[in-house]
Amino acid sequence: MAAMLLTACGSQTSSTSSAGGQGGPIKLAASWSFADSVGWAGEIIGAEQKAKDLGVDLQVVSADGDPTKQSSQISTFIANGVSGTILSPVDAKGGSSLVKQVNSAGIKLATVDSHVTDGGDVVTASETDNKACGAMQAKAMLDEAKGSPLKVLMVDGLKGSTAAEDRENGFMDTLKGQPNVQIVAHAYGAWSGSDSQQAVLNAFQAHPEINAIFNTSDVNTVGTIQALRQLNKLAAAGQPGHILMTSNDGFPYGMDFVRQGYVDANASQQILKIGADAVQMLVDSINGQPVKTQQNFIPPILVTKANVDEPTLWGNKLKDWKPSDGYTLPKS
Repeated sequence: MAAMLLTACGSQTSSTSSAGGQGGPIKLAASWSFADSVGWAGEIIGAEQKAKDLGVDLQVVSADGDPTKQSSQISTFIANGVSGTILSPVDAKGGSSLVKQVNSAGIKLATVDSHVTDGGDVVTASETDNKACGAMQAKAMLDEAKGSPLKVLMVDGLKGSTAAEDRENGFMDTLKGQPNVQIVAHAYGAWSGSDSQQAVLNAFQAHPEINAIFNTSDVNTVGTIQALRQLNKLAAAGQPGHILMTSNDGFPYGMDFVRQGYVDANASQQILKIGADAVQMLVDSINGQPVKTQQNFIPPILVTKANVDEPTLWGNKLKDWKPSDGYTLPKS
């Protein structure tokens, strides 16, 4: 399992600053909630590339899932007089207080990856349309089942995460009224392969009739696949005993799960675009230009065996990415 998980320790980028707003060169600072998987790193890579293209300076740090650390990072950004801030909130509700601090300092802010839920003014919220992800997974599951009865296990994501909750709600809403579908169990896997593995083992012990699995994230799917292997229930599509499975994210290893036939469909995010759009719209706002949209919810792309090798998919673009390639985030 460890071999499947790509881990990033931390990041810093600083592109040459040449584009100036009304107050001179634009300097952006970003605090990402985490940077310990290729998904978050992909968002950061997209942001860095866009900053480089625009000729602005961008500093990125990871909060490592610690709201106290993230609060300190935002205070430092304000003290340093940055032109704009990007926030990937650790906590959807608590992050609002950080947005309001930045607002009070007269600094423009964009959220990325997930949004805040308790007020504060943002230039844009650049993230995946997570409800659409869940709905896409549900529709794919129904298409694959072709009317056969489904006993579904939901491997849920991190409690309190708007991304996880929206994916789960989109999935359940789409399945409402389907007479042959029953959600028999929830396994709370957070964003953890090991937590998901144990939760899935527990779910099968209580509900051995499970024949379909919804994974909130490819990170969860890592643990789900390990649990199925441990239970001698891991079979590729077309093989006896195959358990219908969907996932979300489109990580490089998530694409491999589709190729191997263990996952029937993946609602792939457009990870690089999430970070790039946040930078573009934040810079546009700083320069007094109109911003495309305050809610930049980016639709997912359905990935199956039919299109899994499409080179434009972000997971294929970053398939050779490794933390040791020189991409590291500082811890503070």
